[in-house]
Amino acid sequence: MSLKCICESILGTIDCWREVSITKKNVIKKLCEKQIPQDPNFPYGHNEKAYCPNCAMIVEDLYCGTCGQKIKWD
Repeated sequence: MSLKCICESILGTIDCWREVSITKKNVIKKLCEKQIPQDPNFPYGHNEKAYCPNCAMIVEDLYCGTCGQKIKWD
């Protein structure tokens, strides 16, 4: 099972976890959401710089170096 599938599974069931505090649930949600690849933003066209969809910083790698968001380049 891929990390993306595991994170999607966690996100689908986390609200049912009664023994975990809301703060911990929110941290888990944020961490899982960053593992699901997001398309980068190209506000000036695809020939210009790409920006992270989460924090709006310039991205060039598979993960944003600022916030850790996984980037989908295809």
